[in-house]
Amino acid sequence: MKKFLIFLIILFLAMIGTGLFFYSNFTIEPTDIIQQAAESMTAEQLAGYTQASTATFTMIDLVHQGRGEAAVYAHGDQAILRFENFSVTNGPDLFVYLSKEKNIQGLRPNLGEFISLGRLKSTAGEQTYVLPEDYQEYPSVVVWCRAFGVLFSVAEFSQPTP
Repeated sequence: MKKFLIFLIILFLAMIGTGLFFYSNFTIEPTDIIQQAAESMTAEQLAGYTQASTATFTMIDLVHQGRGEAAVYAHGDQAILRFENFSVTNGPDLFVYLSKEKNIQGLRPNLGEFISLGRLKSTAGEQTYVLPEDYQEYPSVVVWCRAFGVLFSVAEFSQPTP
């Protein structure tokens, strides 16, 4: 019985260590917020773009929460997705996806057909992503934890973006 108890304690400590390792290696650090500010487009750079559509990020549950707006700006045949007044709960391995699904809800929803715009640049503040040519086919912007397959927030455009 004593050996079994020691085994359980060692197993528990190993699980805690593994969890801390993965959390510390896959979360966005606060310093990324400062770096993100340099990557964001300035008002002068947005001057040639027109705002085509906006959507609001939602709260999924008490732990996974997003706030702010997702806005599509267009300029000729180029379009960008800009997060404005944005914040989301910090988590490991966060990515930004465009999904063809609508009404995405719950922690582990079916995203259907989706494309990745890349890693989430920051958990707070303005940030910009280049959109593909067929972006109009994707009504949902998703912040997704790739490591655990969990939805952190979603913004859904109510009408197709022009």
